Amino acid sequence: MARLGRVVRTGRLVITKRHKFILTALFSSVAFLLTQIVVPELRTALVLALIFVTGSFSLVSLWQDFAGVKYFILLILPIFFAVSISLFGFLLPDNFWMKGGLVLLFGFGMYCLLLTQNIYNVAAIRTIALIRAAHAVGFIFTLLTAFFAFTVLFSFHLAFYIQSVIAFFIAFVITLVTVWTFILEDFMPKRGLAFALAIALGVFELAWVFAFLPTSPVLASLAVTAALYVILGLTQFYIAGRLMQKTVFEYSFVGVFVLLLILLATSWRGVNN
Repeated sequence: MARLGRVVRTGRLVITKRHKFILTALFSSVAFLLTQIVVPELRTALVLALIFVTGSFSLVSLWQDFAGVKYFILLILPIFFAVSISLFGFLLPDNFWMKGGLVLLFGFGMYCLLLTQNIYNVAAIRTIALIRAAHAVGFIFTLLTAFFAFTVLFSFHLAFYIQSVIAFFIAFVITLVTVWTFILEDFMPKRGLAFALAIALGVFELAWVFAFLPTSPVLASLAVTAALYVILGLTQFYIAGRLMQKTVFEYSFVGVFVLLLILLATSWRGVNN
């Protein structure tokens, strides 16, 4: 695999971008671990510290040929991933193996995300063969981040209008980043904003509906994530000019299948009481 990025020489020490990504993943993992083991009173402060560490180290690691929206859009997904998985960890039992597995997932995910964002950074300048792999990995971590974020949101059982507004914001930001990776321009075109707004509005309506259904937070989050999978997948093919009837059927089948599973797994007892 060709190296993407310049090599920095400090004396006899050679620092590549891959080294920077590893260091960023390690330092961010330490900050993430601290958010999971401290007393609840300190969690908010440490989550804010995690945002700072993840954002600043990612910025230093990725800083090369930045222009236009890349100054901030390449940092959004790593930061959202860090925050969502950190808050998701608060919902899990205080189990050593479970927390340890979450830390490993965080470190591995952060490293993969930085590699992916770096490929996007270079692909916005010139065509490279790794862009298809980056789209696949980025798509997976987008859905994983969405699942963590919406599980946390639905776990609060907020008023339906507050829940829907927050869901709209989460979906808009995540979708905006994902749509940009399909376009890879220095500035976000109007059609990219239109796609993000339309998808976020759909998630807003889903969050509104699930506020009144007896669905567990995990199942509701899975439904929203499945909807994002279908819509973002179809959007990718549409932007690339390769959207066909077969593709629509395949993505729609997955969406309907997940919806049926969620309806079957939902407990409807007492709804009519």
